[in-house]
Amino acid sequence: MNPTVRPNLPVVIHVPKTGGTTLIMAVSGREMPPKACDTYRHVYWNQDRSLTHSNCGDIFSPGGEVSYADRQFLLTLRRPLERLESEFYFLGNRAEYRDLWARMMGSSFPDTLLEYVETDGAAESVTKFLLGRDLFDPTPIEPSSTSMILNRLRALDVVYGLTHEMSSTILNAEYRLGISCGEDVKHYRASIHKPARDSNWSDIEKLFTSRNSSDLAIYDFISKSFQAQVKELPEDQMYSEKTFKGDRYDSLLGFVAPPASRSPFEIFVKDIPDPTSFYAWIKEHHSALVHLNVMARKCDSKDGRRFLVDWISRAMEKFPHSGDPIHVDASDPLIAAQTYTLRLFTSEEG
Repeated sequence: MNPTVRPNLPVVIHVPKTGGTTLIMAVSGREMPPKACDTYRHVYWNQDRSLTHSNCGDIFSPGGEVSYADRQFLLTLRRPLERLESEFYFLGNRAEYRDLWARMMGSSFPDTLLEYVETDGAAESVTKFLLGRDLFDPTPIEPSSTSMILNRLRALDVVYGLTHEMSSTILNAEYRLGISCGEDVKHYRASIHKPARDSNWSDIEKLFTSRNSSDLAIYDFISKSFQAQVKELPEDQMYSEKTFKGDRYDSLLGFVAPPASRSPFEIFVKDIPDPTSFYAWIKEHHSALVHLNVMARKCDSKDGRRFLVDWISRAMEKFPHSGDPIHVDASDPLIAAQTYTLRLFTSEEG
């Protein structure tokens, strides 16, 4: 059960891919994530869906310290490279963001994380979000921006958190915001599928460090500030761990839901050799793929596993694959879905 929706919320600064949906739902008591607004700073599409904006910039603009002197903030960050890695896979299997990248950068969405880290559109993305920039904005930040952001954070009343310490983050928020989120917290938007890291991970780390000094400095400040705040929690509260409910199959239902109505095939686009041809195929078969989703949803009882088992059966009948039969483990059908997708889109027939 979610607690009652609370008035007088703090300003939640939700940097993308930092567990912010889980956090905002816990502290707000809502059944659905809010739209970007005064108390929820996130990203949103403009009216004609040609750009994705951050609505965070006024907090860190000139005069922000005075304008928000009497407000309380909640800000959580994730380890910067892990955050960018999650962003790369999250955005890369969504056609609307691949199209946005092409418009912003004049090139196709990068095939590898290393290529993504090399681009200006992915550099200093946390800093750019805080400054109110558009997603994939390649314009470099000014050298003074980092100091300005850190000084603004020092001046404001900010409750801090870290994604990899979400239980302590929520405990810290409860204590400092004077709320109760309950013992059980629903986990939203877990990664559905993330390919294994390549053998060049150390090269990615070095390149990221050289290109994201501002993001790293901001994360270091927030990490230390969070640890200092946690040390101040009452002893009985520090040992009151949260239990998180929900897994990647819950996220799967959101992935395929309207209005996007994505196909489960799209989960595995990063495993497919030719994403451009793949998305052309998805577009060509859009009506049939939406119909498969609709039929599979009729009997899923809001259970992502049941949905996917039914979807695989229907999809294999509609789009037969070559080779031996594929076994579907009802307890973890994403394994079969991946095998089927690769069989279909890496074979000569695909």
